[in-house]
Amino acid sequence: MAIQTRRGVLDNLDTSKLLPGEWACVTGGDGTTNGTAVYMCFSAGNVKRMVTAEELQSVNELITDLTAIEIEIVETLPIENIKGNVIYLLSADSKITQYMHVSGNWVKIRSLDVDLSEYIKREEANIVYAKQSTFETLKSDVTEKAPTNHASDTTDYGIGTAEKYGHLKVTSGNGLSVSNGILSMSQIVFYGTCATAAGTIAKVVTCSGFTLSAGVRVAVYFSYANTVTSPTLNINGTGAIAIARLSNWADGATVEFVYNGTNWVALETHGKDSYYGTCLTTAGVTGKTVTCTEFNTNVLVKGTRVSVTFTYANTADNPTLNVNGTGAIAIYIKNAVATAYSWGAGQTITFVYSGSYWYAVSEPVYNSGWVSISNFTSPFQSYSAGYAPQIKRIGDVVYMKGAFTTSTSITISGFNMMATLPDTTFYPTQVPHEVAKQGSGSYRYKLTVTTDGYIQCSSYSNTATSTNTVAAGSYYELNTSWAL
Repeated sequence: MAIQTRRGVLDNLDTSKLLPGEWACVTGGDGTTNGTAVYMCFSAGNVKRMVTAEELQSVNELITDLTAIEIEIVETLPIENIKGNVIYLLSADSKITQYMHVSGNWVKIRSLDVDLSEYIKREEANIVYAKQSTFETLKSDVTEKAPTNHASDTTDYGIGTAEKYGHLKVTSGNGLSVSNGILSMSQIVFYGTCATAAGTIAKVVTCSGFTLSAGVRVAVYFSYANTVTSPTLNINGTGAIAIARLSNWADGATVEFVYNGTNWVALETHGKDSYYGTCLTTAGVTGKTVTCTEFNTNVLVKGTRVSVTFTYANTADNPTLNVNGTGAIAIYIKNAVATAYSWGAGQTITFVYSGSYWYAVSEPVYNSGWVSISNFTSPFQSYSAGYAPQIKRIGDVVYMKGAFTTSTSITISGFNMMATLPDTTFYPTQVPHEVAKQGSGSYRYKLTVTTDGYIQCSSYSNTATSTNTVAAGSYYELNTSWAL
């Protein structure tokens, strides 16, 4: 089996583990051309790097008379176990060139394309930070002074120092732009003020240092509210530019805008976002038209609220809401398209715009109010003024009250028709509604309301007999309710 020594990359070399007389072969990461080197341990903690014949030859070839260079020592960082002084010079192309003072001469050791601080730690050298007073000998390794106009068409960009000017290359975009040597940044938010009256379309803004460009943002403090339909923004004389996506703002509001190259776009709504209107559209018409003087397309944005008082109930399927001509938009109630009998006459409902439809946030309840039952079947009629037959629907529940009587005696046999409900909105939807009700004295009868809207009586008796002759003026109570 071949004899082997410790081996591996330099970063893994732990000199504290080497024994006296032991070699260590570095297979990579040493900083030389091929990254290899050999180290020898002479005693505990005393490990030296061995110089190869090739490296000695390279040193001889690189020795240069640098006696004309004046070096001013700025700071020395002493580190143990290192002999001689080493300096590092940073060139314009970010190369670090290492020089060592050997026998009265400065010798260029090698150029490194590594992080200087990390390299210094690894080498554990005495570092002399120096500045060079004469650049002629090593001007290929240091940066020339930048052009006096700080601009260049080449790819060499000077590095500035305390004594020398430098310049950088600036690429326009991402909010940066250069004009006449001035660097502008559009991603900062400018601040301006506007004292234009609420009813004036052209809003004039004063904003120091403002330049108009796509992507520029500005926060504007408005002394007065906006009450016009299509306001414009003119910042520092850059022109009256239309405002898109905006809720009318209130007195003292601060609104942030971004310029998209065509319009000013409000980033968020400030001030008023809730409105009130009235609707006079009749119950059976699908398109509900709402009058609201302050409302317009500018304020129709996601999250806008409007409360509407409806003069009439709704009996139409799939109703829509058109607030001040902003378009017929579907109404949703309980996450579903609104249906007939969604709300009653005189109700006020609050809607919020979702971006696609009007969503009822205050759940409406249809209330028909009390409606007279007058379509009697002879000889049935209203019992008396105080007991007039009436019916009402609230939401999905129907209530009936009052009483019937007859103008003549009748024979109850099977189902006798008493009257018809006034509207289909009251009809039972699944099965007939049946209930035992009070008659005259000790008599009882069965009240039936069919799915066709017929009000019927049967079995008017105080015995088990279902067929009886009932005297004129007898009492037929109607108080009952059913769910639809």
